[in-house]
Amino acid sequence: MKKLFILTVLTTIILSSSISSNNVYASDLGSKSEIKYEQDGNVTIITKNEKQIRKYSSTDSSTTKNNNKITIDANFIDDKFSSEMTTILSLKGFIPSGREIFPISKYRGVMKWPFKYSIDVKNISLKDNIKIVDSVPKNTISTKEVNDTISYSIGGGIDTSSKGKLSANANYAVSKSISYVQPDYNTIQTKDTNSEVSWNTEFAETRDGYNVNSWNIVYGNQMFMRSRYSGTTTDNFTPDYKLSSLITGGFSPNLGIVLTASNGTKKSQIEVTVKRELNSYHISWDTEWRGINYPAETNEEKIKFELDWENHTIREIN
Repeated sequence: MKKLFILTVLTTIILSSSISSNNVYASDLGSKSEIKYEQDGNVTIITKNEKQIRKYSSTDSSTTKNNNKITIDANFIDDKFSSEMTTILSLKGFIPSGREIFPISKYRGVMKWPFKYSIDVKNISLKDNIKIVDSVPKNTISTKEVNDTISYSIGGGIDTSSKGKLSANANYAVSKSISYVQPDYNTIQTKDTNSEVSWNTEFAETRDGYNVNSWNIVYGNQMFMRSRYSGTTTDNFTPDYKLSSLITGGFSPNLGIVLTASNGTKKSQIEVTVKRELNSYHISWDTEWRGINYPAETNEEKIKFELDWENHTIREIN
């Protein structure tokens, strides 16, 4: 079934003060450009100012033996006005926290918890004509909510922007948004090259302001300690309602990546690496509770996907 959407964008030129004078013509003010979207199955035909491109959508998903789930939604853009092909990827997933509590005795216990989640996406194509040209989120994000958008304009222009950021050109043919929450954690982009992009989502601090380096000469690290003087092992770890969902449940990342390839490219591959680093938080009783945090273990899994640029599909491969 075909669906037709028409979006009319009003373009307004905003003049800033300058010593030099600028001529502004009436035709430049309040000009309108119409974007028409016609959807037929997984294909969207996009028309703007008599220029027409096609967007092909394809999705595949994989769950690993450790129950890490990765879903990739690919938008293959067929744009004859561009000198190369472009594909925008949205990577979503779920990484279980791996949290476990071990009550060794009434007055000694251990909680394993996720200190860091990592996602790495590698372009493993044999040909150098395929590149990662952009990705989101960028840099370091310390807000609870992460929101970014990748936008494509006819002719091959790419723009990335965070929520609330005004763009100089809101007249895009294709846009893909990503969003996720990370209470008590920060996301840091650790690698951004044409062949590989990486992110770490790392624990920052608790609601009470404790982190892995907090230390008191008497009570040690109180990061996940409920009380200094009362309770037993089973009830003296911080209750779930005071903990981040990334500790009690897991992390649901959402990342965006832009790939370009030379015209005529048939296939390429990407490799997604999912990593989780656990720490071990110990509490013990003497005349008061005392906490200590240690690095524990790292789990890592890899998933490969094949992009078929010719037939506009993405699929997991072994």
